[in-house]
Amino acid sequence: MNMNSRVWRVQLLRSLRLSLMFLSVSLFFSCSDKPPIREGDFVEIYVQLQLTDAQYSAQPSVQKAKVDSLLKAFNVNDSLVNSTLSWYSRKPERWQKFFGDVQNRMSGIKAAYLREKH
Repeated sequence: MNMNSRVWRVQLLRSLRLSLMFLSVSLFFSCSDKPPIREGDFVEIYVQLQLTDAQYSAQPSVQKAKVDSLLKAFNVNDSLVNSTLSWYSRKPERWQKFFGDVQNRMSGIKAAYLREKH
């Protein structure tokens, strides 16, 4: 066996191992009964992201800084948020409950804001 053939086989094995690892992680998250981000935390993250978007949509650089700060406070990143959204999108009954929880949280925030104002 020549050197080029050996190098090629080593590279192929590395590629296969990486592919297998990626597939395993993907299957874990797609088959899991639990979302990547705990539901209660994700409701709060989602609500805060929506409020941040509404408040700073005219200031993209400030909005990005606020979002980055929020994600850091919850010890998550964009990828984990997107994986969680994807997880919910594959589970309509959980998606519906999630948005019900989001609406309840937003209603609570609105009520607290109105109480403070009066």
